[in-house]
Amino acid sequence: MSQEIEYTKFETFGVWQESSEKPEEQVVVSFGKSTLLLRDINESIVAQWSFPSISVNTLPDGQVTFSPDEDGIEKLTISDEEMIEQLKKVIQAPTYDHKNFRTIFFIIISLFVTLFLLLNSKNILIGIATSITPNGKTSIIFEKLIESKDNPLGRKCIIPEGQKILDQLVEKYNNINDIIILSSTENKFFVLPDGQIILTKKFISDIKDPLEISEFLFLADKANQINIPLKTFFSSQSILSLLKYISGTSIDWDPKILNELTIQKIDTLKEIKSFKIPTQISGLEWVMVQNMCNPI
Repeated sequence: MSQEIEYTKFETFGVWQESSEKPEEQVVVSFGKSTLLLRDINESIVAQWSFPSISVNTLPDGQVTFSPDEDGIEKLTISDEEMIEQLKKVIQAPTYDHKNFRTIFFIIISLFVTLFLLLNSKNILIGIATSITPNGKTSIIFEKLIESKDNPLGRKCIIPEGQKILDQLVEKYNNINDIIILSSTENKFFVLPDGQIILTKKFISDIKDPLEISEFLFLADKANQINIPLKTFFSSQSILSLLKYISGTSIDWDPKILNELTIQKIDTLKEIKSFKIPTQISGLEWVMVQNMCNPI
């Protein structure tokens, strides 16, 4: 109940009739927590009415009756004026149905869940996109991006001697499958999903000590081991693009997303202080790699 009733009296006598076909019966009328209890002379409960269901009816002769149904088939007659007034107050006081509380509770929970999903929707979509992407699929995506005429990183440099040295490097790492050199004049080192590595002409030209490339490859190997490039790739997409991808809709990826996959942006790898260098290449071999875009 929404408010407490100050009872001055808790029990009285009354006459209860289950229906017009049944005989009247003397009962003890008492207040429960949310119901009116009717007991016979043997203290057995013969009826129990919830307060909201009780209606009051005043007859022409002034007699007051109460009933739990609209038709007044079951009725209770009380002559105790004090008890009548208290009962009128109780049945007129607004009550809350427990079902309403449950409804409000579920509405509140639903709002919290909806708010949580809205705030974390992109992270959830990134997780789904990552989990449904099979090995090899992203290789196809980035192969198309690299071959795209809109690719800002230039053409692919292919010189057999230099590529052979890069292939030998790849064999030393568990999570690197390919190393590609592009003719861009920007200093970039890209770590792509599925173990693809892209080095730009400017990047390899600026590296004078071959040991440095081994350190970079070590970081790239670690990144692919914990699936960072794929998550980074999807995090750079819009929610609409993620929804399209998850639904199986074909998407024309923007080549500019490659800029989100530079090794400098892999923040979780910046804490690595020690490096295990699987292999080293000679200075002459590195010169051959540097000349892949500038054949002698």
